[in-house]
Order: sequence, then C-alpha cells, then structure tokens
Amino acid sequence: MDIGAVEVNPGTIVTTNSDNGVSGSLRQVVAHSTNTDLISFAPNLSGLSITLTNGQIELSNNVTIDASG
Repeated sequence: MDIGAVEVNPGTIVTTNSDNGVSGSLRQVVAHSTNTDLISFAPNLSGLSITLTNGQIELSNNVTIDASG
C-alpha cells in the first residue's frame, strides 16, 4: 500500500506534508508504522505546525519521532 510517505532507510518513514489524515501526513505515517520505525519529517515541513483536527494520534507501536530535521 502506498501511503505517500517516502522511505529513506528500512524502518525510516518520512512525513511529507502537514495536512491531517491524508497520504504522507503524520497521522497516516503513524498508522502504518511498525515497531522500531523512525518517523522523520521532509525538509519542506521545517518551521510548520501540524494541527491535529481529527483528535490525538494514537501510538500503538514503539516508534521514534524525530523532528530535529
């Protein structure tokens, strides 16, 4: 399934947009992550806010979210 995110290295998933719930969004990336994945953000998201308009994002796997970009 293509969720619109970019995989940089095995286990690394890149959030590609600041929208909520669409392909490449943080919500979609988290929903499709597996244990020990690293979630990072595309450079074009630097300085942007991600508004969670559909409620909190549930983390059901042991993932690392790195926004140090």
